[in-house]
Amino acid sequence: MRRIREIKEDEIVDVAVLNDNFSALEGKKADRTTQNPVILLAANWTGESAPYTYTIELEEVTADNTITLVPAENITAEQYTALQSAQIEDAEQTAGTIILQAQHKPAIDIPILVLIGDTSVPSAGGGATIPLINHLLTENAGVGALDAYQGMILDGKIACLSNPNLLINPDFQINQRGENTYSSSGYTVDRWMIPDGISLQKKVYTKLLNLSTQEACMWVKQPFEYQKFAHTYTLSMKIKKDRADLQCRIEIFGSSKSYSKESKETTDWQIITVTATDCRPEYVSIITDRGAAEGDFMWIEWAKLEVGSLATPFVPPDPATELLKCQRYYEKIDSYVVLPYADGGLSSIPFKVEKRLWPTVKLEIKNAGSTATTSYEEVVANCSCISKIISSAVLKNDIGYYVSGTVDAEIY
Repeated sequence: MRRIREIKEDEIVDVAVLNDNFSALEGKKADRTTQNPVILLAANWTGESAPYTYTIELEEVTADNTITLVPAENITAEQYTALQSAQIEDAEQTAGTIILQAQHKPAIDIPILVLIGDTSVPSAGGGATIPLINHLLTENAGVGALDAYQGMILDGKIACLSNPNLLINPDFQINQRGENTYSSSGYTVDRWMIPDGISLQKKVYTKLLNLSTQEACMWVKQPFEYQKFAHTYTLSMKIKKDRADLQCRIEIFGSSKSYSKESKETTDWQIITVTATDCRPEYVSIITDRGAAEGDFMWIEWAKLEVGSLATPFVPPDPATELLKCQRYYEKIDSYVVLPYADGGLSSIPFKVEKRLWPTVKLEIKNAGSTATTSYEEVVANCSCISKIISSAVLKNDIGYYVSGTVDAEIY
């Protein structure tokens, strides 16, 4: 008898392991689940604003069935993108009825399968939440939905697998530099760079804006440390453009080669995916071809880079953990108070996180009882702290002084 191998948390899953698990589950899946094809008609969504609602009537549904929505076998790439962009996050079920909710109203009809399991689930307020498998299928029409996504139907439950995200600050939420708008070349929110003539604005979604009066190339990218070994990588980004004909693409660059995928001509939210084979990534980016006019912009919600040829669901990172990852490259020192033990004595300031290499440290040192300020900048031969001999006559024994500045170990 074939056994199902347990998938551990944060494990990078080999496709062969998934196929073995699917084979072991094949008999159970047919016995436990009935499939009901449904077309979500664009005209049948109701509501003037989000959340929009959609009612499905199926006699087989009870209040206690396990209900799962998956893409239909014949779904096209355009329809699947619309399904992803709709963000169907919430639903309820009663006898004979399923009510869906979406954050964005689909503009096209979308074929799905409603899987009805014979296992009951806890009911809240007479209904049950319906999980939606949030997985990017291949863009080939006709791929069997029940074989294509990395989810397992087991004992009436859905296990959605998500590979680790290799990008740092993938949803642009960590912003140690503290600005709401960045308009100079270099780093902006943590780990993301822009060129001159472009503005990056930190809002609910990250806005990339062209400030140039000439036709310009907008981009934002994240560079990587040297990768020893080549692998297959998949990059996904969720974006929205201000005009449908604004041409942009996502890119993985590495091993002296660029792997890119063009966006679709739409102003709706869309998820773009590209795969690079035998690649050692140097950076990933989203970029517009030249032709972006002054004032053109796009929104970016998230980005994900993962090992393998399939794009798995994006999972928002834990902010505390993500901040520590960012501080391996860059951190701010803000009002650190030091009390020297002697004039010209050695003072030490520890870094919050050990840096990836010797960092460039820029400090402003101000005496507690004076307006005089001493500036300091150098590459320090230590990844854990800075030890500095303070020789200024302003900074004397037994008088505290304030230190602020930056510790920079970024990739340039």
